[in-house]
Amino acid sequence: IWVLKNVRKSAKAARLVKHILATRWWGYFVAKHMNMYRFDKEIVDKYGFDGKKLMSVYVYIDLGISATTFNLAALIKKIKIPTLIISAEYDKLCDFKTLSEQFTEKPHHISIVEIKESGHTAHFEQPALVASHIEKFIK
Repeated sequence: IWVLKNVRKSAKAARLVKHILATRWWGYFVAKHMNMYRFDKEIVDKYGFDGKKLMSVYVYIDLGISATTFNLAALIKKIKIPTLIISAEYDKLCDFKTLSEQFTEKPHHISIVEIKESGHTAHFEQPALVASHIEKFIK
């Protein structure tokens, strides 16, 4: 966190980070080692770069900071409306299995589905299955 907060204070460091994050190598690295269960270069090429070009480097920095400090369990306990939580079997960023162990009893208004054989980007890896769970939830 310290590194990210200090990069946020320096425009020169932020430009360097933006340059690194914009490379295809970095996009493939993150997809392969953090986001995807089965690395698919075609999916990364199709969905992984256009939005990043438009994003501010500070969004990436803030995302990194929040990912290390965000308390999802506390947030879920505050939810009072019907909510669908889609988790993925091999999600390395949001380990919902560990999170769900923190609940002694799951609130009745929260539905949880797990997408098998998928990582953090389940909506790209198995879009039809994710969409079917969302459709079933909203009906």
